[in-house]
Amino acid sequence: MNIDDMRALVAVVEGGSLAHAAARLHLTQPAITRRLQRLEESLGVTLLDRDQKPARPTEQGRSAYRACVDILHATEDLRRAVGRPSAGQVLRLGVTPGVMDAVLRPVFGGLSRDVPDGRLDLRTGPSIDLRAALRGGELDAAIVFLREEKGPDPRETAIRVGMEEVSVVAARSAGLPERMELEDLADHPFVINPDGCGFRTGLEHRFLRSGKSLTVAASVWGIPQQLQLIADGVGIGLIPRRMVRASMECDRLQIVEVPDFTARLAVWMMTAGHLPALAPALGAVRRAVEQVFEIE
Repeated sequence: MNIDDMRALVAVVEGGSLAHAAARLHLTQPAITRRLQRLEESLGVTLLDRDQKPARPTEQGRSAYRACVDILHATEDLRRAVGRPSAGQVLRLGVTPGVMDAVLRPVFGGLSRDVPDGRLDLRTGPSIDLRAALRGGELDAAIVFLREEKGPDPRETAIRVGMEEVSVVAARSAGLPERMELEDLADHPFVINPDGCGFRTGLEHRFLRSGKSLTVAASVWGIPQQLQLIADGVGIGLIPRRMVRASMECDRLQIVEVPDFTARLAVWMMTAGHLPALAPALGAVRRAVEQVFEIE
């Protein structure tokens, strides 16, 4: 058995399908299938129940998944522990889209200033996917959003680097009142992140409890793009207050106060364990993010 086969199993279990695993590992689905078959032959067990659509891990598959995660972590720790710091060493960094717009330039600037020989291999994606990539040994660090009241898993190596307050935003031309109740927002279409966004899921649940539903005018990642659509009157949205004020569309936008809706996100920097060789680069990234979000 080999590490690549283990990564394939981890990606399939965490992604829920061969297609998701293939996209995550930048492989074809047949390549993922071959790696899984090779691992099954090595272990002498069936790892996936292929009668289910999509295929689900068997009991042996779940046990193998947990063992593979531990092995991938240990392999990465070993590589970092014995590897020598070298000029031009690459930091594999994941940044969730909601943070990317704010920190991209400061992170590159801080890295070039503090670690001139350092290089950045940058990936973006939902926080849940980046955390999975960390566990699978595909990233060295990730900057992610978590709900304020829900911190990282105790097994994750993480430090809070900022806080983001999210507000309900509408076009001034829409003529919405300055204060509204949350359930009244269900009467308006939303410009919002695609499925997988925690706040979108939270809104859907709150509206359902009131016998209403979330109407989506546009599902799109990217705060600047969302703000343009909101300012044009396409719908209302959930946007970090900091980014509303800094937006070029600011004069066409209004923040609607919703007393029964509190939305705060903690910004966390997670790392794949202890990485002494990458400490200078990680320090530069952390300082850059903290300056953007002005952590207390």
